[in-house]
Amino acid sequence: MDATRLKSGDLLFFTGQGLLSRTIDLCTGGVPGYSHVGIVCRHQGHMLLFESTSVLPPSEKCVLTEKPVKGVQAHFAQGIELRRPGKVYLHPLSRSLYGHEEQRLQLYLLSLVGRPYDTVGAFRSGGVLFGLLESVIHTESLNTIFCSEFAASALSEIGVFPTSNASKYNPNKLARRAFMEGITKPRVRYVS
Repeated sequence: MDATRLKSGDLLFFTGQGLLSRTIDLCTGGVPGYSHVGIVCRHQGHMLLFESTSVLPPSEKCVLTEKPVKGVQAHFAQGIELRRPGKVYLHPLSRSLYGHEEQRLQLYLLSLVGRPYDTVGAFRSGGVLFGLLESVIHTESLNTIFCSEFAASALSEIGVFPTSNASKYNPNKLARRAFMEGITKPRVRYVS
């Protein structure tokens, strides 16, 4: 699969190889086995991966701010699987976004670039029972934001993924719900 087949709104999920990735995967249900997610959107003729993370090396600067960011950032989608450890899986949207949806998605993603990473929220979203309990106790808060909360809120913002609380999603839960409700097609290994 090449990057030209990516479309705005597609989700890229990461398995990671380190202890942190494996711990996140284990604590968040482990099926299908993801520890991170980002959302793809076209911006100024390039397909960018928008994501919220705090673990990238300082050498991987956000292409929009041109500096390392701990939180919401953007990177060229082309070749992302070569720059990250582990495997990358594409969960393509079941349909292409309409022009107004793509524009709204782009504006939403750009408005959050630089927003700090939410370590506590990421922890709260973990586990089946713990995540359910936390989603009842804590309402959605996007002052700080973690990866799956970011992707779920972006798709919700444009009406593709209805949710009243994006903060309750971890990568595995987001992947399962999006597929089961027909929002995304079956995953494919991403190779640009």
